[in-house]
Amino acid sequence: MLSRPKALFLSLLQSPLSPSTLNRTMVTTASSVTSSPLVLPSWPGATLDSRSKVRELIERNHKEHHIFEKNNIFHNHLSHHLLAAFSLGASPSLLSNIYDRESKTLVPLSPEERRKRGAKVKEIPEINEGNWKDFVGVPDAYASYLSFFQSEIGRLGEKEALEKYIFSSDANAGGVKNSEGPRMLIRLVAGVLHPFIQIGHGAEFSDPLLLAEGLAETAVHNANTIGSLFPDNWPHNSDRSDPLTGFSIISSTFGNLSTSFTPAKSQGLSALEVYSQLCSSSAISMKPYDAEAMINARLIDALDGANAEELRRLVSLWDLSTSSPDWETARSEELMLFGALLAGSTGRKGKEVVIDFFLMHVLTSSIFVHPILTLLPTAELKTVFLKTYLLAALHTALARGRPTIDLSIPMSHPSSPSKESGKEEGNPWCAVVEAVLFEDDSHTPKSIRTLLHLASLPKFALAAPGELPYTSPSSENGKAILGTKDVDGTVFVRIAGMIMELIAGWGSGRGERGGWGRFALGWDEGWKEMRDARK
Repeated sequence: MLSRPKALFLSLLQSPLSPSTLNRTMVTTASSVTSSPLVLPSWPGATLDSRSKVRELIERNHKEHHIFEKNNIFHNHLSHHLLAAFSLGASPSLLSNIYDRESKTLVPLSPEERRKRGAKVKEIPEINEGNWKDFVGVPDAYASYLSFFQSEIGRLGEKEALEKYIFSSDANAGGVKNSEGPRMLIRLVAGVLHPFIQIGHGAEFSDPLLLAEGLAETAVHNANTIGSLFPDNWPHNSDRSDPLTGFSIISSTFGNLSTSFTPAKSQGLSALEVYSQLCSSSAISMKPYDAEAMINARLIDALDGANAEELRRLVSLWDLSTSSPDWETARSEELMLFGALLAGSTGRKGKEVVIDFFLMHVLTSSIFVHPILTLLPTAELKTVFLKTYLLAALHTALARGRPTIDLSIPMSHPSSPSKESGKEEGNPWCAVVEAVLFEDDSHTPKSIRTLLHLASLPKFALAAPGELPYTSPSSENGKAILGTKDVDGTVFVRIAGMIMELIAGWGSGRGERGGWGRFALGWDEGWKEMRDARK
């Protein structure tokens, strides 16, 4: 349902961009596109005017701005913020204000414009089918990749473009640490899942511009921090001894995917149980806490020794049975739940609220698992995708010190969070949504939107204490998660309240605006400077 007609791109493709055009002026590929997000949000508030405005602003961002901010380190989150706000009912004027504020930190897409501002920008030739693998990992190639992938989406359609450039054997040759080959599926989940999030927006909102941006971001993203997590040539490796492999995809052409042998039998664990085993695994080696270590260093350190092999073994325990008709929906919802609890239940009892900045990205990315699954043609390919995502999520958590999930932490917070402590709301979500629309940090409405979606699902929202799906040991191989006997369907609004307490100073906190946790909260040493919770 998410694919769009190839005819949508005819006007866009009539005058393909050459490198000289990119160097002379700002890219104008989106100027004549009339596509619009087709999936209206379940939260009321979207109007024809707000949809027109968000379309206008996404096109403007697309043609004017690079996917990275300055120094090619921080990511352009503008389209994410716009779509999260649109989905939560933002007015056209609010959407414009978001654009005006956040675009000030962005850099031009045009290489020539960037050079005029003093940036050193590499000269990149026109990218085509013959040389598209030559510039992977080069941020300055983004504009050229963007033009190329727009053309390919127009020629192939969304689904086939995704297969060819993310999942095919040609797109995934290469060895560990990204030493050779494009390894596009691995790049997709690099950078704490940012390319994944960009493609996910394109999939959810049926937007070919965002999908092209996501493919281009994937291509230029460095994968050195995550490359050794996966087997060589993943997912086309044929090493049956590797626990992650389960099956190998053989593909002579991108449209002819098949399995070479039967997937290994899963032990039937939930994602939460897999994570619990990660937390207790003696095969994992942990380096001493380093307060000065940055995220990339932590991600690399997390793969020392036998850690990568153990992470792959743990993912192989996850229940990925495809026999149920609704298995895709079930696994997608399970991963959203995992992301919510990983972000919201890894603080410390008796301490002020901490929600880790990087674990929060597991939460905000999880909402896009199902939209991307709908673009993949086979159960085998969907299973590869799910394994890849969970493995990247576990790697991120390990880099944060594999903090323990304790569900009693969010359950100790109010089920009716409000700005003023003790004030009861008729529907607490109304206050949360209205307030988060005016938060400057783009991650905050994205987080609330994912939690709101989980709270809208009856299987979660109406769960009685101790009966929240996927939180109890499912077999003798399972391991208990702390706090499962009391957790119920209010956990999502409680975590939303924790976020508003942390970011906006709500409720039972100290009334101070704050920010996401940046220390690695899985190490005890990181908590020494944190204040006790207010009594």
